[in-house]
Amino acid sequence: MAGDLKFDDKRRYYIQFQVSDFEDASPPDILINCVRKKTWLQCQTMPLLMLNQRISDSVNEVVMQSDSVVKSLLDDIRCHVSPMFQVSEGVALVDMLASFAHIVTSRDYVRPDLGGTLALKDARHPILEAVSTRGMGGGAKALAGGNH
Repeated sequence: MAGDLKFDDKRRYYIQFQVSDFEDASPPDILINCVRKKTWLQCQTMPLLMLNQRISDSVNEVVMQSDSVVKSLLDDIRCHVSPMFQVSEGVALVDMLASFAHIVTSRDYVRPDLGGTLALKDARHPILEAVSTRGMGGGAKALAGGNH
């Protein structure tokens, strides 16, 4: 009589035997909670039940301790959220400025000089130029006066 140790989410660990192993006799008294499924006899023993309970208790303890650690960590992090948000804003600003600097050096862009009269010579829109499949010719525009 050789049994296989099996696991089920509901029953936890149990021992499975062939029904043919017990043709003439009933299972020994040490085997409890016996369930017959087709050609299999699934049983447990009292020591196996106690080990299953210890496993469940250990899992519950780990879950409770993990929950406690996560709550403590969140409490510790909450006071640092505002400075981290400010740091992320600063990093985003530096990234934007670095992108502007890169695009200015890799393309023929210039900084506009805004005065009383606005004159645009060979003006191009940088986003439209980047996504356009055909070349965009620059256009010339001139605005004068107080209201632009």
